[in-house]
Amino acid sequence: MSRLSFITYRLSFTTPLHIGDIRPEDYGTTERFLRSDTLHAALMACWAKLGEPIPDSGDPGFFISSLFPFATVEDEPVYFFPKLMKPFDLGDGPIGYAKKLKRLQWLDQHYFECQLNNISVNGFGGENQPHLTGSFACREKAGEFITSQVSQRVTIPRQREKDNEPVPFYMERLYFKKGAGLYFLFQGDSTAARKLEKALNLLQYEGLGTDRTVGNGAFCFTKGTIGLDVPDSSPHSANLSLFCPESSRQMESMLGQGAAYDFLKRGGWITTEGAQTIRKRAVYMFKEGSIFQMDQPTAGRAAIDLSPTEDFMQLGHKIWRNGSSIFLPVKT
Repeated sequence: MSRLSFITYRLSFTTPLHIGDIRPEDYGTTERFLRSDTLHAALMACWAKLGEPIPDSGDPGFFISSLFPFATVEDEPVYFFPKLMKPFDLGDGPIGYAKKLKRLQWLDQHYFECQLNNISVNGFGGENQPHLTGSFACREKAGEFITSQVSQRVTIPRQREKDNEPVPFYMERLYFKKGAGLYFLFQGDSTAARKLEKALNLLQYEGLGTDRTVGNGAFCFTKGTIGLDVPDSSPHSANLSLFCPESSRQMESMLGQGAAYDFLKRGGWITTEGAQTIRKRAVYMFKEGSIFQMDQPTAGRAAIDLSPTEDFMQLGHKIWRNGSSIFLPVKT
């Protein structure tokens, strides 16, 4: 096995967090983690506010993963990774915990490295699988570190008329236990890291997610490092970010034998002042944890133009989505 090192940025949220999905009008359910393209867009918006130059290509010059959960156990961070779209090595014989495996979404570093290297998981801690708790597999006793609360809100129209009454709706928001939050991996040089941190210093007050104007999504961040044990060589790799291939030819070459994947539609509302009622165009990307056949290094499309095509829309700037990804070799 080889060891790959990454910089980590841990985001500890100081206010509640709501992360929207593809249903823009449904606030009653929140996602449990934040996608890489959302963070890329937020970073670019912060650079623009700070007067930093934005590359015409839309390429920030570094790679980041999506934002995954982390907890703290005995003053040490416990990082969770998405379960890969490949089976575990469960040994010989029948298993009696298939339903638990079906609910599993997140793996601590130990079980993630087991899946990367196709190492037996030894029953997830023995009889009754003590390391399987809900959607998490963890050797440490992290407990419940993410909770949610659904509260009722009301939309009050600007123009109060008879046929324009206030409309109630529900919003689910996430709360993180002390020492818990979301983190992402960073891959780039020291210059790129400084540029990233400059944006994070503003973004922590701007916030992430929905309802930032009323204080949601504020955070403080901590920098760290992590080393992952990966296969020395493998014809397959897994993505830790949303991924959009650079061309149809590249995609065809990656979807060969042993590939396993799922798609996600990305789009949403424009956040530029004066254009909040206009939607971006949409693009489909490969979900985190997909498995691809890769015989050469691959990055993905760093700049996908989702600017509206309507003639009346004159934004003065492009609407970019980033489809580049961090990849890890994986045994299948």
